[in-house]
Amino acid sequence: MNNQRRELRSKVIAVWEISALAVVIGASLMSPLFPVVRAANTDVNASFANGFVQPEVWIAVDDSVTWHNLDSFLHTIVSDTSAWLTFNLPASGQASHTFTAIGDYSYHCGIHPSMTGIVHVTAIGVPEFPSMFFAVVGLLAMVLGLLFVRRFE
Repeated sequence: MNNQRRELRSKVIAVWEISALAVVIGASLMSPLFPVVRAANTDVNASFANGFVQPEVWIAVDDSVTWHNLDSFLHTIVSDTSAWLTFNLPASGQASHTFTAIGDYSYHCGIHPSMTGIVHVTAIGVPEFPSMFFAVVGLLAMVLGLLFVRRFE
C-alpha cells in the first residue's frame, strides 16, 4: 500500500511539474498575443450605457486610436494630460489621434465624467508584465513541486 501511494504521489508531482513548465513556455510564446494588446490604429467604441468599451488599450509609438460614438448623442474625448485638444464626437461620429511619445494618456468624456479610459503607449505596443507574471508563477509552481517531492521522499 505504501508503494502505491508513493507511485501515485510521483505521478501527481510529474503532472504538476509538466503543467508548470507548460505555463512558462506558453507565457513566453503568447506574450505578443496577450488580450490587452491592440494592433496599430486601434478602435475604441463609446456609448453612455457601456462607457468606453475598450477603456484600456496598449499601442506602440506612432500608432493611432480612433474613438467611435455608438450613441445618438454627443460625447467628447478630453485628454487628462493635455496631449490633444478636446475631440467632439457627434452621434455616429469618430475622432483619431496618433501618439508619438511613450507614456500613459488618460482621458474622459467631458459630458459624462464617469466615462474614462487610458492609452498606454510603449516602444513595442505590448505590456511587459503578462508573460513575466506567468513565467514567475510557473517557476514558483515548479519550485514548490520540487520541495513537495523532497519532503515526502
